[in-house]
Amino acid sequence: MKTNNERNYGIDLLRIFSMVSVVILHNLYQGGILPQLKTNNPNWWQFWLLENLAIVAVNVFAMITGYVSMMHRFKSDRVLQVVFQTIFWSVTVSVTLYQLRMPISVETVKASFWIEVNI
Repeated sequence: MKTNNERNYGIDLLRIFSMVSVVILHNLYQGGILPQLKTNNPNWWQFWLLENLAIVAVNVFAMITGYVSMMHRFKSDRVLQVVFQTIFWSVTVSVTLYQLRMPISVETVKASFWIEVNI
């Protein structure tokens, strides 16, 4: 295994770009911008072009994760740590949105965990 601890700033910059692009993706679709746009809207092409350019971010982020993971030894407890962090932040965000009187329901929380919901 390679134990070089030097930072690769190119990979870091690409990771930041990917993170921002994923946020754009979530805001465009889950935020309701794309589903509400009509094709005769002048912004329709701009938003769909942005969506298609940003969708590459998911693949880039996966490739970066694989590249960086190859340089480290696999630790099974890290998988559990990521699962617990995901559950913690999902619950924290849901409770915060509920406290702020945002429209959140049990169905919305289930859908965020990809649990099939019949609405």
